[in-house]
Amino acid sequence: MSTAGLGDSCFRLIELPVIIGDSPVKVVSIGFPKLRSSGENIRISQPKPGVIVARGFRCEPLEAVIRSPLLVPDGFPVCRPGQFVSTDDVLLRWDEDDTPVVLNLAYSAHALVAGLTRSGKSITVNTLLAYASLMRDVRLIVIDPNPVAVAPWWRTAYKVSDAIHPDEPTEILRWVREEMQRRERLFWSGRTDRITDFSPRAAAAARGDRWGGELRPPPRPQSPRMLRG
Repeated sequence: MSTAGLGDSCFRLIELPVIIGDSPVKVVSIGFPKLRSSGENIRISQPKPGVIVARGFRCEPLEAVIRSPLLVPDGFPVCRPGQFVSTDDVLLRWDEDDTPVVLNLAYSAHALVAGLTRSGKSITVNTLLAYASLMRDVRLIVIDPNPVAVAPWWRTAYKVSDAIHPDEPTEILRWVREEMQRRERLFWSGRTDRITDFSPRAAAAARGDRWGGELRPPPRPQSPRMLRG
């Protein structure tokens, strides 16, 4: 088994002796002492029958400062508000094989961000918020009593609240509820339940091109008892 890596200055790929048999693969020894108690740093895979690949990773500090791809040489950000839309993929990270890990907000269901301490939960959430704040068809709302957590979003988010008293967050959530009800009436009027058809039709309704008059759900059919009366 040979060793390889994407770059020794980032992390190093080491050789691991393994036992191959009917039982699960067992790591016999590990080259670096720091990895003996860090099972999450070991990657064991079986690309094809009879071949076991065991890889161990050790993070090492970078010797040179790498310029962020999100900044231009004069220090200003590359991305501007309104540059993205909700159907654009959000780049979260690159895995150990240098493959991009992306997420699409428009086509994703509800998600849970969970993990151990210092595993990158806050970075992941802030990355999603940063992308959402730059999308021209997304209204980002940030509510957190911690002023440090909401500090980056005062300029780009649609609504921000760091109030400790519940009155201000409650008022924002009431506005969200009213907006949801308004869009529900638009769904009723447009006779559609597809979100991909909703946005163009809602924009047309706002211009007065379609769905004239007051927007309200259609009347419910009367019961037989009401008809007899």
